[in-house]
Amino acid sequence: MVEKLNRGEWSEFYAFIKVLSERQLLAASADLTPLPNIFYPVRKVLRHETGIERIYNLKNDDNIELSIKTESTEENFKINYADVGDLKAALFECIKAGVGRAFEIDLAEDLIESLHCGKVKATSSKKGDIMIVIHDHVTNRENNVEFSIKSYIGGMPTLLNASGSTNFKFKLAGFTGTTGEINDISGSSKVKDRLNALLDKGVQLELCDMVSPIFKRNLRKIDSSMPLFIGQYLVQFFSGQARTVAHLTKRIADNETATDSLGEAFNFEDLKYKMKQLLINVALGLVPNTDWDGFIKADGGYIIVKEDGDVVCFHIYNISELGEYLFNNTKLETASTTRHKFASVYEEGGHAFMNLNLQIRFIG
Repeated sequence: MVEKLNRGEWSEFYAFIKVLSERQLLAASADLTPLPNIFYPVRKVLRHETGIERIYNLKNDDNIELSIKTESTEENFKINYADVGDLKAALFECIKAGVGRAFEIDLAEDLIESLHCGKVKATSSKKGDIMIVIHDHVTNRENNVEFSIKSYIGGMPTLLNASGSTNFKFKLAGFTGTTGEINDISGSSKVKDRLNALLDKGVQLELCDMVSPIFKRNLRKIDSSMPLFIGQYLVQFFSGQARTVAHLTKRIADNETATDSLGEAFNFEDLKYKMKQLLINVALGLVPNTDWDGFIKADGGYIIVKEDGDVVCFHIYNISELGEYLFNNTKLETASTTRHKFASVYEEGGHAFMNLNLQIRFIG
């Protein structure tokens, strides 16, 4: 029986099929158009399950040469490229037409059978969603690397998902009212309305901590002041000043009070650089609730499945293009306040506090 997966997971399978049939990854510019004459030849695709290793060798021009290995056995198959490529467009249309949070695709049965891949979704111990061997034109060697995959099919994906771990704790300096007068503010714009009600009363939101010590530690590995920077972005965003990362950066750079709270007057380029570092590291390895060693986990780079079905990539070698793309194509987003427990005033030790939550999504 075919697995029931969400659109992002199906897109990972589609990217796998696309790479097998085309045997290359096109390098992307910051606007997701392919860079002229820059591509990465794919020599192998590797998929792992418990006790089973599948190696799809793409060096033969006539057939994919598949080797399936266990501790005690090895099987070998030849798969015609056309048999894979012919179903690629149909799979893409099925993903676009999928209904609900998770859905089945009957066509996948034929692909699973012809590719002997066992199941749709491969497993990985790293951040990467696909493990491949590419020919590295810089070193003239073949390197085994992992790429993270994001899909634009059917909507914009998140870069950083909200959770209780992505809450930032603010002290409400100068707050003299009651928690009820703020928390009773409701409606679709309640977070903005609550925050502006506080600001209108002269209350200052001072970042004092993060709910997750792990996320705090991870952010401080990028920059010791990174939590303070993100705190300013959250206050500006939730008070309704801007939404996109680029516009928020300009807003903070132009706000003397905001930059003073960071310790010195950072300009737009300073803030842009710091945000790029955050976005790149989140894209390639950093997650809120797991200790991060500071190294990139998806050591190949980033694959984008575009809404028209094209697949492009940002290799580590063009990481500056990835940073520019992420900076200009992400926004902050309001997640569920009840699920993630933020945007309500609460008291501790005679002081008032409010949590604000970080979630980052791609924009179209």
